[in-house]
Amino acid sequence: MGALRFIVVNLCPWFMWGLVKRMSKDLEKTIERICQNYNNDRTLMMNVVSDVQAELKGLSGEAMDLIARNLNTHRVEVESVVSFYAFYSEESTGKVVIRLCNDVIDRLRGVDHIAEAFEEALGIKMGETTPDGSITLEWTPCIGMCDQAPAALINDEVVTNLTSEKVRKIIESLKSDPDPSKLPRELGDGNNSNELVNSMVRNNIRMSGPVVLAPFRSGQALARALALHPAEVIRNVKTARLRGRGGAGFPTGMKWEFTRSAKGEKRYILCNADEGEP
Repeated sequence: MGALRFIVVNLCPWFMWGLVKRMSKDLEKTIERICQNYNNDRTLMMNVVSDVQAELKGLSGEAMDLIARNLNTHRVEVESVVSFYAFYSEESTGKVVIRLCNDVIDRLRGVDHIAEAFEEALGIKMGETTPDGSITLEWTPCIGMCDQAPAALINDEVVTNLTSEKVRKIIESLKSDPDPSKLPRELGDGNNSNELVNSMVRNNIRMSGPVVLAPFRSGQALARALALHPAEVIRNVKTARLRGRGGAGFPTGMKWEFTRSAKGEKRYILCNADEGEP
């Protein structure tokens, strides 16, 4: 008994230390490999962070330190990316992540009741992972599906027009087979016009025209735009009477014109492209 106690008390810490050291070495090799895939280019940090998140299911402090070291940058630059974007997580997530959208439109369409249905079906609260580590449930900002709310992303799969009954079917499906890509066919939802597309997103396009579904040649529009003189581009934008969606409704063409005439070699226009506001 005394010998057994000696082994447990004295050898277990060494075993655990060795295990942690091996895990740390594996993490170091993984991140080094991912960074090398992008030539250790710090301007491609989002690519690196996304790959690390996908492979390790989380971005720990140690992982961020290693990314910073390999990209020859500061830890704060890595952490600012991780903390800003909702799809990155400092905590380890499950193999399947259910991201339920909580923007204004979804709340008006009863997303709080949908959240309760997910919590009941999974036996966890928002922001938690199931005890077996298979499914994480969390909120996310706008996913661009306000017209089909309540909506969620399950890994990369969009699910729309959620109801309590649909939530139960989704969880039953994921528990039997944790592959979200099968959900659209199993639920029989979506009417996407392309037979090759397996999606729950409803396609609201009803009629083709000169802009939508017209004959298309890749690069044609870009080539035409690049052939225009900057002054012509600004004139076209002003003629179109395009305005900002803020309270001022300021003409976009004037913004571009002011920017072009500003002093300095480099000029910048900052665009807020968030879809989360009505």
